[in-house]
Amino acid sequence: MTPEEEQRFNFLRSGQCVPVEYVRDYYGLQWPFQDDLLHDYEAWAVRFRKREACAGGCVPRYELEAFMQQQHVVPEKWMGARLGMTVASLDLLLAHLQDIGLRPQRYLIYPQLISEALSEDLVPNLRGLRFRTFSDHNSFCERLHAELAPILGAQVERLFCATADRLGDLRQFANNFDCLEKIT
Repeated sequence: MTPEEEQRFNFLRSGQCVPVEYVRDYYGLQWPFQDDLLHDYEAWAVRFRKREACAGGCVPRYELEAFMQQQHVVPEKWMGARLGMTVASLDLLLAHLQDIGLRPQRYLIYPQLISEALSEDLVPNLRGLRFRTFSDHNSFCERLHAELAPILGAQVERLFCATADRLGDLRQFANNFDCLEKIT
């Protein structure tokens, strides 16, 4: 492992509390939260009998992940990976949701978090993807990107799996982020 990967591994081994830098790098989230997201997060977290008290500069990772899971939201960075595209292409897609027949308010829950439903709702709303079965994630991403290009007026910037690339496997579209790999 590189020193940078070793550092990320140690963040994960340290348990509940991780540095803010890890939250920004891995999740792509700004911490502390602001405005409605901060209010909703605090209202949700206050229900815990015993909250983890993290020292300054650290974030309760398990609490953060539980919030996202229970609210059915993911960071932009993760939604982009789920769709095999960079955050820049995801932002372009988000700007064109109405052109696809989707209501942006349903998916853009907070400035940093997107409803998990977006990845499922794209298929029935894109004519060339309806009633299709995809053999794998690569097939899904190829078809999705081809359907989106005319709508977006640009080619989708692809996001490939860093782990598969590193292992020398066939080129695979990203679906999730590796906790140790540097993600920009």
